[in-house]
Amino acid sequence: MKDTLLIAGLLLLLSDFTNVQAQEGFLDYIVSHPNQNFYETKADMDAYYATRDKGRGTGFSHYMRWQMNTEKYVYPSGDMFNISARLSAANDRFKSAATTPLSRSTHGNWISEGPTSYTPGNGWNGGNGRVNCIGFNPSAPNTIYAGTPAGGLWTSTNSGTTWQSQTDGLPSVGVSGIAVNYNNANIIYLLTGDGDAGHTSSIGVIKSIDGGVTWLPTALSFSATGTVRGFKLLMHPTDPNILFVAASNGIWHTINGGDTWIQENASWFTDIEFMPGTPANMYAVSLSNFYRSSNTGDTWTIDNDADFPASWSRMAIGVTPANVNYVYLLFGGHINGTGSGKFSGFYRSTDGGADFALHTTTPNLLGYSSTGADSVHQASYDLAIAVDPSDADIVYVGGINVWKSTNGGLTASWTISSHWYERDNMIGYTHADIHSLEFSGTSLFCGSDGGIFRSIDAGNNWTNLSSGLANMQFYYLDVETTIFAGGTQDNGCNQWTSAIDNATHSIGADGFACLINYNNTDIRYQSDQSNKWRSIDGGDSFTEISVSGIDSYWDADWIMDPFDPQRLFVASGDIWRTTTGGTGGTPWTDLNSGFSGTHFITSMAQAISNTNQFYASDGLVLRRSDDVLAATPTWADKTAGLPVASAMISDIAIDPTNSQRLWVTFYGLSNGNKVFFSSTGGDSWTNESGTLPNIPINCIAYQIGSANDRLYIGTDFGVFYRNDDIGDWIFYSNGLPNTSVSDLDIEGIVLYAASFGRGLWSSLFFSCDTDLALTLGNDPSSPNFTGQQQYHASGTITSTRIITGGLGTDVSYNAAGSITLLEGFHAKANNLFEVTLAGCPD
Repeated sequence: MKDTLLIAGLLLLLSDFTNVQAQEGFLDYIVSHPNQNFYETKADMDAYYATRDKGRGTGFSHYMRWQMNTEKYVYPSGDMFNISARLSAANDRFKSAATTPLSRSTHGNWISEGPTSYTPGNGWNGGNGRVNCIGFNPSAPNTIYAGTPAGGLWTSTNSGTTWQSQTDGLPSVGVSGIAVNYNNANIIYLLTGDGDAGHTSSIGVIKSIDGGVTWLPTALSFSATGTVRGFKLLMHPTDPNILFVAASNGIWHTINGGDTWIQENASWFTDIEFMPGTPANMYAVSLSNFYRSSNTGDTWTIDNDADFPASWSRMAIGVTPANVNYVYLLFGGHINGTGSGKFSGFYRSTDGGADFALHTTTPNLLGYSSTGADSVHQASYDLAIAVDPSDADIVYVGGINVWKSTNGGLTASWTISSHWYERDNMIGYTHADIHSLEFSGTSLFCGSDGGIFRSIDAGNNWTNLSSGLANMQFYYLDVETTIFAGGTQDNGCNQWTSAIDNATHSIGADGFACLINYNNTDIRYQSDQSNKWRSIDGGDSFTEISVSGIDSYWDADWIMDPFDPQRLFVASGDIWRTTTGGTGGTPWTDLNSGFSGTHFITSMAQAISNTNQFYASDGLVLRRSDDVLAATPTWADKTAGLPVASAMISDIAIDPTNSQRLWVTFYGLSNGNKVFFSSTGGDSWTNESGTLPNIPINCIAYQIGSANDRLYIGTDFGVFYRNDDIGDWIFYSNGLPNTSVSDLDIEGIVLYAASFGRGLWSSLFFSCDTDLALTLGNDPSSPNFTGQQQYHASGTITSTRIITGGLGTDVSYNAAGSITLLEGFHAKANNLFEVTLAGCPD
């Protein structure tokens, strides 16, 4: 089981935010320090949280995610950049240069293992995965679009009953804005990236003219030198060729469907709206100011009201055709010096934004409490507002929960509409953290950290429409026979079987490492941010097994001894060992591995051929113990010869028949420093990076029983394969979405890949086909026909497929005998299609 956390770069950001105190929580801090170096931010935040609350609403969890994952990209300099743009460029260079059969061949065909739904268990806030934004097809009311932070665009044509991914081939799979042409619904625009959290950065706006089957870039393209986050994509109500983008680097405006864009303002904007019925009048909000335009966005004027609060972290705008002069502003809170705070106010204008009146500062509409009595918020991460299209006094706002007012937001009018705690919920459930509230007709839709929800009765009841969305953001995976267990961002630990992709949500919050006892699958282990849990009834119930010393370390990985499932090793500051499954009076022993504690222990591996031999790394140092089962193990530094000056170690794999033979992989963008091999237990190293593209390597798995070192690595762009006969890495990702693979596990003849944003996938190991007949029916990416695909046959290939073209669609056929393109075959423009007469690589 792999121990990596992989989020494609939560970025440090540009800002015009001036309403800050000397010290705030992470969510406010990160947007108030333009271009600050990673290590400066880490030092400030470590000092801040050392003496403050780290619970919900303080920003601590977001800080820990950022810390653990950003360093893997920016080490050693700490300088921030647009990671998604840099990775996309690296991937494009790899594809354009990879013209030899060995570098572009694969036999792996991947299928999704979900999960696509969940059942509430011991956890308190189950869900599939985060939904950033929601869109609709104006000519087909049953068609809904959902944009996710790391899982791309999803479409339902039956009001949310089923869902289909539309962007699995795209090199950047975050979506923060959707706009559909109301005169031609085949024309769809996407604002890429993850605005609210930055888990994927924006590469600009992309466009489809065939209903989302293929995607092409528009002229708005963000380079690798910037750190841009997009928040809103808005289409003009009477001219669909006019669009606006609100982003961290300003307002962008096109009048020709994306052929050209103009930057209208360079401040950090999070929301933008038209005045209903009069689109020449527009409103926009930056982190500091309220803006108005009277000429369709050509110029903007700051128009802050004297009654606005003294400080805030973010604003959201609400308008409605029920009264075109009404403008609502929801002000996100500002965390004070003690680590608490609440929203700064709810305001309304009745004259088109000229003057505003404060309607309320209570209850706290942005906290966890169902009565609004707490003093927390996270408005920099989630803030949403929607006004009823037929009644201008009915308003909904979203922070952690959804709240409703029936008289324009006055203090006494607010009632809670949905609550984040799912178990015993008598209010209504939409999962915590509301990123989007949108009306379609009389239905209200909500996008949250757990998926997409709908109310058809004015917020009195909510229905979860997320079933079918395979968009979980996995950190970890463990597979035992047909049982899966995985830890995910925002949606805890989950367990399910290969026959049923409905997961049981067993541990809440962020879920991390999971283990299943290979001798008794009723015994299972799971972990969250601070606790370790054990179940002896197949996950129906869990008992905490944390003790002092290992109970408060964020994301502590653990592994299970290959011959004694009661012996576990946990990486929590130091490495700890138990021989009793974590139970008993003094179950844990500190192994004093010698790591400094300044970095997380990112990887551990215990040898099968010699269980006394153990390897571990904190990213910068690799240590080996030859007596890890002893009462007091000894450790030796085996880092010499590894490129730790320019890249961080991500994972370790050991030859199961020889504990001296091991491979280590590397995060980051240090070209040529991806995989290193030692046959001497780490005393010396050989670079086996080969022709791998310059992308982060997140995890590695060794296929037990292989005579020629069959190895698989998970990267930010799928899976690659190597064996000694080939001598280099080949692409192994047919049908696998172009998203980060955070963990790999092998069970029998099946390879499993856990992705950060597209759930779990599996691939059967099989030898090269003799003859291949490729049709529309057996295309692994049907019906969208996107994604990289490479095919090899020792005999012939025939094809009647459609290769659609556009971003991320690259296909190669390689056969030793002949390749025949039959009637029906069609390779469209704007993609790479390659035909080579060559034999199978292995």
